Amino acid sequence: MTRSIDRFEAIIKNQIKRHSPTLTTSLSHTMSNLITSINEENSVVNAKHEWRSNDADSSFHDSHETSS
Repeated sequence: MTRSIDRFEAIIKNQIKRHSPTLTTSLSHTMSNLITSINEENSVVNAKHEWRSNDADSSFHDSHETSS
């Protein structure tokens, strides 16, 4: 995922450098904010998956402990 984002960012920056240095700076900040948002969202999603996985593991262990 990060590799795709880096490649996307490089392509956009190269395209914009041809047009305007000011626009490049502005877009660079926008891209940086976008990447930060994507990374934060991925962290939340990963945490939810981890929580669900841990919750499933604990309920599995609980059900086996009660049945013994």
